[in-house]
Amino acid sequence: MLIENIRECEYGGFEGETYLNDRDGKVRVHFPSEAKREYAEKCVEYLQNMDKDMTQRLAKYAYRFFKDFSKYFDDDDYGTFIDMPQNVSEEDILKYVQFGSIIIEEECREDRVEFHAECGCDWEIEHGFEFTVSGGKILYVGPFEDISPNNPERFAYYGFYDENADPIMNYADKEI
Repeated sequence: MLIENIRECEYGGFEGETYLNDRDGKVRVHFPSEAKREYAEKCVEYLQNMDKDMTQRLAKYAYRFFKDFSKYFDDDDYGTFIDMPQNVSEEDILKYVQFGSIIIEEECREDRVEFHAECGCDWEIEHGFEFTVSGGKILYVGPFEDISPNNPERFAYYGFYDENADPIMNYADKEI
């Protein structure tokens, strides 16, 4: 079993823990029902074995988020307000993201891997970092907004990456 220490949550559903990597250690896994337990295991396995292409796309989108957020700070702010180096690269950006929770919703479709992840990040300590995945596509990257993968209204509102938008609400491209 990839998910351990499973317990029923007081607000409903279940929560357990999994190990993703040496850096993040134990990560919480939330799933809505006992019927979704096996599906939650499938999502954890997907994350543990995320392929290079998916990792590179996630890094690209996370870097956009970082660069857009960092434009609001000048050189004197680094180290004072945020503990983020100034010269981070796209290849290294995910080193500054810490997994917190993997969230599986009741509406997640069984024929594909769908989840969203709540993470911390060194540059946006108040709202954190979230990414949403469905069927190998990254649907959302940005601050945590609790955006489940099967919510067309939220995706219509947030849209996809547009560097000319003000504000930018999603740093992920529309992946086809």
